[in-house]
Amino acid sequence: ALDECAQNRINSADNCVGNLSLTMPAVNDVTASFNTNGVSIAWEAVTVNPASYTLSRAPENGTFNEIGSTEINAFTDSQTTNGNRIFDYQIVSADTCGNSSSPSPLIRPIFLRATERTTNNYDFSWNDYSGWNIPSSSIEYSLEVLDEENNLLESFPILENNFTRNIS
Repeated sequence: ALDECAQNRINSADNCVGNLSLTMPAVNDVTASFNTNGVSIAWEAVTVNPASYTLSRAPENGTFNEIGSTEINAFTDSQTTNGNRIFDYQIVSADTCGNSSSPSPLIRPIFLRATERTTNNYDFSWNDYSGWNIPSSSIEYSLEVLDEENNLLESFPILENNFTRNIS
């Protein structure tokens, strides 16, 4: 038998042929959010020390394309800014022997849209967050109103994916 990672060879009276591979655990519990640099993505490290994580991005419900890799459990997609599109992400972990995980569950950061109906009267809508290994019914949303220095002015618990509010 040959351990290709450690290059250890073990001889025995029997001859065995076959590929030995480890199943890499999939990445779970990912937090993704928009910031001034793009989309910031962070996740719990997998239990097997991977050599790298590969990230892929797709337009909402589209085809995934690789956008980069990292050796730490965080990545910033600087090619995506606060535009008018929702993007989905997936992460695959791999070890130094070439074993890779299945893609992570779909990751979709919250994309908030605000439309002014009349002066200071806004309609807010957003998509459900995807990325945590919990039922979406367990996620609670709130809308926070901040001033120019990011000080919290008001916070509203939200029960649905849309909300109308007069904000001056």
